Amino acid sequence: MELGNSAGTSAFWIALIAVPGKDLTQLENLCIQEIERVATEGVPPNDMERFRTDALRSRALGLVNTGWRADTLAQLFAAGLPPEALNQWEEGERRLSSEDLRRCAKQYLLAHRTILTIQPAEGAAR
Repeated sequence: MELGNSAGTSAFWIALIAVPGKDLTQLENLCIQEIERVATEGVPPNDMERFRTDALRSRALGLVNTGWRADTLAQLFAAGLPPEALNQWEEGERRLSSEDLRRCAKQYLLAHRTILTIQPAEGAAR
């Protein structure tokens, strides 16, 4: 998930991939239950720390790639932000709180969601 580099409306998606033969409705319900839990309880501190660490590591690894850096700078430009804003991302990531995630889950993921199920045709190549 990319935070803070959008010049307009953003999309957030959760992709679930079921093992062949498993009940898709059960998988969908488990995901919705987890979103509801975050919307009511927030995220435990140890999970928040893991989330931050993963996001910071992913961002650092991405910056190694020249193409990714160029894309990120282009997104900043499109949003009307200076290139230096790239250096402020980590500070914003560290400020993100469990309450922020709780509020967003409640406001966006529970109130406004679209569920799309794609099921391969019977006998389709895997």
